[in-house]
Formats: sequence, C-alpha cells, structure tokens
Amino acid sequence: MDKLQIPVAEEYVINPEKIPDITLPRPPKALLDILEKDGVESQKEILKIREKILKFDERIGETTTAVTIAYGKKRGKSISKSPQTRCAEFHREETTNWISSENKLDKSNVKVLVRTTDFYGKPLSQPEYDYYQTITNIELFLYLPFPKDNTNQRIIKVLIKTDNWLNVSKIVIPSRYKQPWRAGGYWNLEKYLKIYEKLTGKIVTCNSLDTLVDIALEEWRKRQ
Repeated sequence: MDKLQIPVAEEYVINPEKIPDITLPRPPKALLDILEKDGVESQKEILKIREKILKFDERIGETTTAVTIAYGKKRGKSISKSPQTRCAEFHREETTNWISSENKLDKSNVKVLVRTTDFYGKPLSQPEYDYYQTITNIELFLYLPFPKDNTNQRIIKVLIKTDNWLNVSKIVIPSRYKQPWRAGGYWNLEKYLKIYEKLTGKIVTCNSLDTLVDIALEEWRKRQ
C-alpha cells in the first residue's frame, strides 16, 4: 500500500490565491496515523474535507485525542466543547475481522488467539487457534440542525455514511439522542434534506459529501 504523502514543512498554504495571508497547520499525527491504514484515494478526499473546514472561517480550530479530531470555535489552543460551537469531527473506529481460513496467514497484520480452555474453563486436549485482523476506519461526524419541537431546532452530531468519501448514502443518529429522531437508526439522505428544507427554506438536492459539509459549516457560522 502506498504511503500517505504530505508536505515536509510544518505549515503549508491552502489556495493562496483565495486566502493570501492564511496558512493551515500540518495535519495532526492522530489523523495521519489513521490515514496511513486507509486507501490513497480516501486519504486525499479526507484531507480535502479537513482543508475545507479549516479555511472556511478563521475562528475554526482543530483539537485531537488518540481517537478524535474535532473542529469548532477556537478557545485558546483548543476548541469549545459545546455542541453549538462545533461543526465536524473525525473518529477512529476499530473492528475485529475474524478469519476462518488459514490461507490468509501470509498477511503481516493477522493476529492469533490461542485457546487452551473451553467456554466453561475446562482444559482442551490440544490448543485451538483463531485468526483475526484489526481493521481501522475513519468516520466523519457533522453537527446538523434537526427540529426540536414545532418552533425550535437543535443541533445533533450525526454519523455520515459514505463508501467513497464523495457521496453520502445515509446518516446515522447516535443512540444517545431520544425519539422522535429514531436514535441509532439509519436515515436516507433525501429524507434529511427535506427536513432541512422545512427548517431553513433552502432546497438541496445534491447527495455529495462536499455539499453536506457546506451545510454543516454554514449552519455553524449562523450559530456563532
């Protein structure tokens, strides 16, 4: 797999013809570590999304943990924790892929789990082996408006489902949010865009990820 290619300098300029006096920081190590495990094409698209977010408004900052890269209104060297001041987040997700066939053992990232006892703790006559891989993915969350009641709206952090980082197939509302928004359920993008039209009067028919990021950023600006 090709390595992620990034500028050597600590800072680089994004679209200098449009933002002549603004430089953006080198992508944080937490983000680069995740992208190293992803495909080259998705690396490029994800970094474009990061660029779009950071160059949208000089008040937007970036903060990281080992598993999260968050974007929102700057507060000193970090950003505010309030959902009202955030616009987007990248999350690191790890899943286990169990392998049933030994013919994949030539892959360097295959791990082995050795079992010497059964489910009840009794010793096995001989060890048993299970093979697995840890798959690392990166997920995008956007802070989007949803109706709260007949007269108000609230900002909800939703998971954006995409297969190619170009188009959006569905959005997922995290389980911590209560009804009526089908917490934990998948939403067809067209359904959400109809809700967005009722909230804002704006008609959006495109299913591109770039457009949904634009919506999140414009709505963020209105809240600041």
